[in-house]
Amino acid sequence: MYTLSEKSKRNISSVVGLPFDKIIEKNSTEIDILIEKKINKKLEHTPSDIIKSSGRGTPFLYLWRLLDIKTINNRLAKI
Repeated sequence: MYTLSEKSKRNISSVVGLPFDKIIEKNSTEIDILIEKKINKKLEHTPSDIIKSSGRGTPFLYLWRLLDIKTINNRLAKI
């Protein structure tokens, strides 16, 4: 089992704005809402963000040859 260092826990707490013990009790949606309130912006999750940061995954997403459902819906709404 992996554990986070104290420094990592402090960094996560500073981003979310809650003590780490309270963070682990919440689900990901609740954490996203807390972060959005703290930064006053809506978080956007796109496949390309995940691929660019991790360096793994399908190159089609990275090169925008394979589109996520949000992009497809946005393009269809413009028609």
